[in-house]
Amino acid sequence: NKFQKKGFEKYARVILETTFGTKGDFEKLNFNIASYTQADISELNLIYKQQIQQSFIGTGLKLIEWYPIKIKKINSMSCILMSYKRQLQNKPFVLVNIYQFHNNDRMHTLILSYRVSESTEWKPTFENILKSYRITNIK
Repeated sequence: NKFQKKGFEKYARVILETTFGTKGDFEKLNFNIASYTQADISELNLIYKQQIQQSFIGTGLKLIEWYPIKIKKINSMSCILMSYKRQLQNKPFVLVNIYQFHNNDRMHTLILSYRVSESTEWKPTFENILKSYRITNIK
């Protein structure tokens, strides 16, 4: 966008982060999602929500809506999905979807976010991004 004003008229982000650990620090990529009880999911939900809220302190970000976490399969890979709506100061709401894919000695985090007001434009593109996401180096 060459930092031109037009380049900042819309907002969408795709971020991929990898956190490295040691063997066994994280679940296997295809962990059994059915092994998580509702109590496990509720506990994770509370932990993740608190982490997100903590990360917003001093940033001008506000948590507008938190959607309960889900443990699901995406492209045959198990993951934890966190979703929420946030706002920076008085700017438009942004929908954030964070997918955590555990892979034994590492965790891959795929973050997809866009302005709620631009959902019509970004949602189909982001669905395609998610459909095409694959981890091939299975640990």
